[in-house]
Amino acid sequence: MTYRATRTEVNEVFKLFCKAICKRVTESWNDVGAWRLDYIKEYGGYVIQEIINDRGAVEMPLGHERLSATELVERMRFALRWFEQKNSIERR
Repeated sequence: MTYRATRTEVNEVFKLFCKAICKRVTESWNDVGAWRLDYIKEYGGYVIQEIINDRGAVEMPLGHERLSATELVERMRFALRWFEQKNSIERR
């Protein structure tokens, strides 16, 4: 059976990922410095965007490659596991 991530799962993992790297999730279109997920099915899926000014301009801090929900969740979970391991080593 094939695993497929849902939109809800993507959003929840994205919130955890942002918290782990000390980034805020957008609350409005002009929330400068916050990150958001942009989804366009026809272009291949999700990309992470950072709002860079109060007019809503964005840049892609992790690159322009769009990922499917499953690919994005897997990459963010990998990063979260890495942060967990790093933090457990630093506490020793």
